[in-house]
Amino acid sequence: MQRYNFFAKTAFKYSRAMGARVNYQVTSDGRVINVQLAQQASNPLFNILIVQVVKSLNGDVDLLRFPQGSRRTIVDKSGDFTVNAGQEGFRYTTGDRETIRLR
Repeated sequence: MQRYNFFAKTAFKYSRAMGARVNYQVTSDGRVINVQLAQQASNPLFNILIVQVVKSLNGDVDLLRFPQGSRRTIVDKSGDFTVNAGQEGFRYTTGDRETIRLR
């Protein structure tokens, strides 16, 4: 996620290694809802940054598009954010699967 990488590398260039996890939901119409920190970093500004980055995806229907034929209205997601921790950046997981039957 380019937004996160730019701000994290600029604002936390000289900080110690940090990481946090965010849980959120994506709706079939491209909204990001229920953004919550599941695991916080020690730096409150880092926590604010990652929550705002996830919220900034709201309405990006190209990025958040559901597969054609999906009947679901909401998908639970989570993301891990790290900075200055070796392999850094943003990694997301959905933790679920949907079987889509094509006609």
